[in-house]
Amino acid sequence: MNKSIKKITAFIGLGLMLASCGGHATCAAYGYIKYDQEKQEIQKEINSVSHVENETI
Repeated sequence: MNKSIKKITAFIGLGLMLASCGGHATCAAYGYIKYDQEKQEIQKEINSVSHVENETI
């Protein structure tokens, strides 16, 4: 019983924290994930172009 009360309290606290910042923390996290994915795609493109230029496909 005591553990479930702690879990519920932590969940409500986390929900209030996210709601109090207007969801900006969530948006920032998704923005970072998108940025990281784009960065990885660009790096893959750069690597593939350098292999083609060096004829080491």
